[in-house]
Amino acid sequence: MKNHQWEFNGKTSDTSNNIQNIMEKKELTTNEYLNEIEFQISNARINAESPYNDGWTQQGYREKVIYLEKKLKTIGKQLKFKF
Repeated sequence: MKNHQWEFNGKTSDTSNNIQNIMEKKELTTNEYLNEIEFQISNARINAESPYNDGWTQQGYREKVIYLEKKLKTIGKQLKFKF
């Protein structure tokens, strides 16, 4: 899986690491994890369309939305194994 990084206010933000840090602090239930991802998606959408952000920042947030939406679709999927 590709590791995505974005820069916010001069700080590099790695989505995978942010989620892992949240998970390390407290084990989240599936619903709490879904809520966290949805919150990050809504925040990224707001920033992607904000006229106060430059084009590069907006593009970074658009890519973050795509990445998080793919991650959201995989949560709670049951894997099938052939025995």
